[in-house]
Amino acid sequence: MKIKKNYFNPLTALLLTLFSSAVFFSCSETEEPDDQIMEQVQYELEEGNFVTVQLDPNFDQQSREFVSMEEYEDQLDQLEEAGDIVTVNKSLYEELSHYFDPYEISLLDNNRQVEIGGILYRTDQVAAYKKVGNSWEKIVHFGEDGMTDLNETSMIYDYLDNLQQLDDYDFKSPAARAIYERLKGSSSSPQTEAHSEHVLYITQSNLFSGNPFPCQNCENFAYTFTYPWNGNTIQAQLRVIVWNEENAIFGSNAKSGTKVQIMDVSSNGRFGQNWTTPGDGTRIGNGTGYRPYVYVKHVTSNNGGSRTKKHKEGFGFKWNVSVQGGRKNGWKTLSNHSVDFRDPSFSQGGLPLYRILTVDRFDDNLGDL
Repeated sequence: MKIKKNYFNPLTALLLTLFSSAVFFSCSETEEPDDQIMEQVQYELEEGNFVTVQLDPNFDQQSREFVSMEEYEDQLDQLEEAGDIVTVNKSLYEELSHYFDPYEISLLDNNRQVEIGGILYRTDQVAAYKKVGNSWEKIVHFGEDGMTDLNETSMIYDYLDNLQQLDDYDFKSPAARAIYERLKGSSSSPQTEAHSEHVLYITQSNLFSGNPFPCQNCENFAYTFTYPWNGNTIQAQLRVIVWNEENAIFGSNAKSGTKVQIMDVSSNGRFGQNWTTPGDGTRIGNGTGYRPYVYVKHVTSNNGGSRTKKHKEGFGFKWNVSVQGGRKNGWKTLSNHSVDFRDPSFSQGGLPLYRILTVDRFDDNLGDL
C-alpha cells in the first residue's frame, strides 16, 4: 500500500500564516466588548440649544476647587462657549441630569461634591447641600422629578393673599420656604437674590377693547363674567399673577410663572370668595366650557444688557404654567407672560380666544419694558 504525502511550497506556507494572522487580529478587533463604544446623548441646555454628552461608566471625576462662585461660573461659561462634547460619568449623569446640566455635573467629583469659595457642596438625586461645620445643610430640594422646588414656589403664589394658610405646611425645599418667609415679611431670605411679581386684575377693557364690542372708558372697571353652577348663575372675576425668582445658591436657577385666578362674587359659587387657581382641566362657562391659554418665557440677562441665555418656555391650555432653568449669579431674570381668554358667559359659538394680557421683559428693578 502506498501512502500519499502532501508537500507545501514554502511560499504557500508563509501566505497561509499571514492570512491566518490577519483573520485572527480582524476577529479580535470586531469582538471588543460593547462597553468600549461610548454612549452619547443630546441634552437641551435651552430652547433649541443642544450639547452632546458622552457617558463613560468608568470615567473618574476628580475633585475640583474654585476660589469663588464667580470663578466656578466662569468655568461653566467657558465650557458652554467651547461647545465641545462633554464627557461625564454615566452614573452621575443618570442620577443628576433631571436638575443639573452636563457642565455642572462635569465639575463634580465621584462623590457628587465640589468646593466653591471655601464651602463644600454636594448633591444627590433629590437635593443639594452645603457643609456647615460637621453637618450638611440642605439648600434646595428638587425631588426625583426635578420639580419640587418649582412646584412649591408656584404654590406660594396660589396663597398670595392668605399666606398664613401655609404656616403649617412642611416645605421640602428651603429655597421655596425662603420665598414664603420673605413674602410674609417675617425674615430676610439670604438664599433668594431677587424676585418680581405683578398682580393684575382683569378689567372690561382687557377683555373687550380688541373685540367687535369695545369697552369705552372702562379701564378701571373689573371684568365680571357669569357661569352656571348648581342651577344658579354665578358672577366671578379674574386676575393674573406673573412672577419670577432668582436663587443665588449652588445650582442657582431662575423660576417664572403665569397664573390665572378666579374669585366668586357671591358665596354660593364653585370657586369661593378667595382668589383660587383652578386645576388645569377645569372648564368654566356654558356647554363644555373654556380654559385660558397661558404662556411664560424667561431669559437671564447681564443686568438687563444685551447678552441673554438660558431661555426657557412653557405654555398650554392651563390655568397655571411655570418653568425653571439655570442662570448665572448676578444676572437678571427677565420674563415674558401672556394670557388668552374668552368670555365664558357666551356659548361655544361666541367670542373667539382673545389675548387679554401681555407682560414683556420685567424684573424687580426694570419693571415693565
